[in-house]
Amino acid sequence: GELDRIMKPLLYIDIEGPIITPGGHDNHRLGGGISDYVKGFMGWSMDKFDVRWLTCRSPRDAFHVAAVLKLPSDAIPFTSFDVNKTDAIDPKSNFFWIDSTLIPSEVDWVARHGHQDRVITVDPLHGVQPEHRALLEKFLNKH
Repeated sequence: GELDRIMKPLLYIDIEGPIITPGGHDNHRLGGGISDYVKGFMGWSMDKFDVRWLTCRSPRDAFHVAAVLKLPSDAIPFTSFDVNKTDAIDPKSNFFWIDSTLIPSEVDWVARHGHQDRVITVDPLHGVQPEHRALLEKFLNKH
C-alpha cells in the first residue's frame, strides 16, 4: 500500500541499457531486447523498492516495457527530467539509481553529493545482471 511505498527506498532505473539491450529477444518497437533476467530482477526490485523509470525514452516506451515485463502499464511511475537525470532526484532522499551511461554533469552531481555508492552502472550490452541485484541486497541489509 501507500505506506509501503513511502518506507521503501527509491530505485531509479534507466530503460536504455539496464533494461533494453542489443541482444535478448529482439523487440522491434523498442529497438532492442529484454533479457529473461530483467523480468525476475524487476519483480524482485518492485517488491523491495519504490521503482521509477528515469529515462530519456518516451512514456509510451515505458508503458511498452511494462507490458513486455507483464506488469500493469502504470506499475512503474515515469519520472521526467529537463537536461540531467539528476534534476529529478532529491539528493537527500533514500535512493538508488541504475543506469548505463552518465553524462559528465550527472557524474559531477553524484560526486558533489557523495552518492557514488548509490549509483550502479551496468554494461549497456548486457543490462542488469545478478551482481547488480547482489549490490542492492547488500545496501538493503545495511540500512
